[in-house]
Amino acid sequence: MVEQKPLSSCLLYNGKARNGKPKTTHGGIFMRINEETVKTQDGGEFTFEMPLPETIEEAVENFGNDNAIWLLNSGLKVRLQSIAREKFRQGLSREEAEEAIKNYQPGASSKKGVRQRAMELITDKAFDIQNDPDLKEKVREAFVASDYKEVISLLSAED
Repeated sequence: MVEQKPLSSCLLYNGKARNGKPKTTHGGIFMRINEETVKTQDGGEFTFEMPLPETIEEAVENFGNDNAIWLLNSGLKVRLQSIAREKFRQGLSREEAEEAIKNYQPGASSKKGVRQRAMELITDKAFDIQNDPDLKEKVREAFVASDYKEVISLLSAED
């Protein structure tokens, strides 16, 4: 059984680096150091360093199986709640939101994924775009501005 240690014990530096990134050690396991900046309530900023595992194996070694899956699930839960909020904001039904959650793939909402989805919709809706000058202009403007989410919104509304 892997000993589970508190995150605060990760903060001891050992001066080593891997892949050009500073590392910390936690129980002999190295973790990447990320520098993060957060905004404060008064509008200021606070910058700090935090150690993050680079692999699932590092997470399990550092935090144990149960805590590693808890950390994964807590991050995933926040992401899925965000998807649900966005779908409800768009006026979609519960079933449509649940379908989006079921189909969620990490990384698929990246700029490349959004642009690819916009291109697919442009291809699928080519006839509608060609026959609706107002829609054609709005899609063109959004695409030129690299606002692929707007392209998706415009063309999804056509269903």
